[in-house]
Amino acid sequence: MDTLIPALNKLFVGRIEQVRPSDLEIAVKRKISDDEHWAYHNAGVYKFNYSMIYSYNRKAVPPDTITARELTDLEQRAKIKPQRAKKSRPVVGREKATALAAQNGIDIAKYAHLDNGRLAMTVNNLLRGREKKGLPVTWLPNEGSQRSIKESHD
Repeated sequence: MDTLIPALNKLFVGRIEQVRPSDLEIAVKRKISDDEHWAYHNAGVYKFNYSMIYSYNRKAVPPDTITARELTDLEQRAKIKPQRAKKSRPVVGREKATALAAQNGIDIAKYAHLDNGRLAMTVNNLLRGREKKGLPVTWLPNEGSQRSIKESHD
């Protein structure tokens, strides 16, 4: 195993107190794994925090072997976290919003300048407002199903 010591000696000169891991990779002309960085960190050669290498100790002995380190609790939770299923949002276009408004007797002429999404949102807000007041609201276009605020909370 080649050591990082010659590259570290070149990088830590004068008053330089820290270097980026990418600079060390450029100096050794290869990719350095996190396990290797942490092996050097645990051997006391330098301190490593993913974004910087600092406190280089020239007298420390580099590690003989590089072993995979155990994941922290946060890293384990990040890997175990289940993938969320993507929600499929129903597409509510201008036609459906206009049909809902007409079915419930809402004049949407003053909202004609809005784009499809804003018009749908506005009609939805108006219908929810009517529902909160206790007025009957038909939510499904071209179907006679009406629900009042009492029915929606049961």
